[in-house]
Amino acid sequence: MSQSATDQITAAKYPTRRRKPIQPSPVILTAPTLDDDARGLPNQINEILVTKAPEAIPLLQQFLSKLPSLSLEMIESEKRQRSIVLLGVPEAEKELPASRRQEHTEKYVPEILDFLDIEARPVEVFRMGRASDRPRLVKCVFPARKILLDTLARAHKLRASSRFNNVEIRKSMTPEERSKDQELRKKAYERNRDEHNGNRVYVVYRGEIVKASDIPSIKKEGSKNF
Repeated sequence: MSQSATDQITAAKYPTRRRKPIQPSPVILTAPTLDDDARGLPNQINEILVTKAPEAIPLLQQFLSKLPSLSLEMIESEKRQRSIVLLGVPEAEKELPASRRQEHTEKYVPEILDFLDIEARPVEVFRMGRASDRPRLVKCVFPARKILLDTLARAHKLRASSRFNNVEIRKSMTPEERSKDQELRKKAYERNRDEHNGNRVYVVYRGEIVKASDIPSIKKEGSKNF
């Protein structure tokens, strides 16, 4: 018996089972940051994978399940790039209604910006944390990052003010960044205490401990590199 005849008998006896096409699973994406056209793309990709690479469909679905949280992280990160935190801003009396306390904060922050000659209006101003004997932090969100940079660059002028010399301005940070910043400030404080009798010689600037007197030259060098 020829080989071709044998193959025909084998094929008739053991017919090849055709692989059933995998039906595309409905992929629903409701991330508020995507428009209607973008929301339709996952389904189009899903339909292509059904015929070309069905084994990749679970990976697509796994990615899409994480997309909303990723989008939220991106939004928060962008917002953080426009935000500052103010320390030492006095609070209104606790006996006042919440709306009156908020009004007090919203009025005080622009007065600080006026002193720094910042010609911009924050889009958000609010207290953070629980009330205690010490003033809570104030978060201030600007409409553009340049305003934040101008504010940080002029924040040192507050030390010369009899009214705002206890107010400190920092950029908004993640918990990890805050932890690192606190550690650096602790080390700077200890060096000032041990080496300079508590005088403020060392400070934290751009994520490093430097001498306050060196900051102008650091800024100048940075502008050259830019």
